[in-house]
Amino acid sequence: MSSSVFCRRWRVTRRREPLDNFYDVFLVCAAGREFELWTFEAAVATTTVNASTGRKVLTSTGKHNFVSWEPESHAVNVTQYEHIPVGIAVSYTITVRVDVDCERFTRRPSAFALLGMADVILVVEDQKFAVNKQVLAAESPYFDCLFFGSFREANEHEIELKGIDSEDFHELLRMVVGRSSEPSTGANAVKFLMMADMFDLKIVIDRMENFLLSANHISFRHKILLAEEYRLQTVKDYYCPKTKSFQE
Repeated sequence: MSSSVFCRRWRVTRRREPLDNFYDVFLVCAAGREFELWTFEAAVATTTVNASTGRKVLTSTGKHNFVSWEPESHAVNVTQYEHIPVGIAVSYTITVRVDVDCERFTRRPSAFALLGMADVILVVEDQKFAVNKQVLAAESPYFDCLFFGSFREANEHEIELKGIDSEDFHELLRMVVGRSSEPSTGANAVKFLMMADMFDLKIVIDRMENFLLSANHISFRHKILLAEEYRLQTVKDYYCPKTKSFQE
């Protein structure tokens, strides 16, 4: 079996259930490798060809909504083909075409871009963090102003940041590049939301929205309160219709 997919955000996998004579073929969205918060509709066209005869076996089309905070939406069954016993020379070529109507993508910077070309040191408590000015400034109006504004810090090689914990700041930087694990509790989410709000880091806000939308262990009321306090528009848009239905 071969597959043709049009960018690295997609991959094709197959799975055969025990005692089943067919392989199910899935289109998997791998946008989470590059992006943080995303939701879009994709038109998927699949053509299955018997490579031995050149005859089309199956053609199908359909639409699917891929949403970052709903893991079950990250893969869609696009076709299936019959399992051929070993020794019989039959193969299939499966081509999957994806046309995306993008609603929202938030690109995550790479760890190399953030840390590998450092030109300034951020000092938090007794810890020093080497970062790249341009990358952080692109993610944060706060750092853009700090590094390239009229403040004296713009010309300093080391800049001290006060009022935050060094370990928390380290996790914040890891979260910017998608290297940190998700918060385990609502309290941790609040901590990161506070720092993201302080430094105006939209990429971290987006990650926290993703987390809140998928976290079943955080109460509905707590999510609404956080959405109001930190202006989490995606969370509000998702839960406001449910709030209205409860009120009615």
